[in-house]
Amino acid sequence: EYEYKLPVMENKLGVGLFYETINGSHSSTLAGAGVIYHLPYHLRVNLSFGDHNSDGHHASITRAGIAYDHHINQYAISPTLNIDQSSHGTVSVYGLAFGFSF
Repeated sequence: EYEYKLPVMENKLGVGLFYETINGSHSSTLAGAGVIYHLPYHLRVNLSFGDHNSDGHHASITRAGIAYDHHINQYAISPTLNIDQSSHGTVSVYGLAFGFSF
């Protein structure tokens, strides 16, 4: 994931990109872009649009998610929950993101 905080709304609004790949019994790749809004108490919500490629089959996705950012100096550890919607159905995606500021 990558986020650029916009210099508006007290830096609470950002734009970002995401890329995920999953390898196992089948391969799957997700990539997209969206907007992120930072709520109080280190919470952030996102709304993104992108592409899902699974074993050569493509589908457009809409992703809505929430994360809790726990900051340690310039680093962050963030449990995340995203809901991905496509023509193939709805999937809940749980994860742990690691980040740093630069």
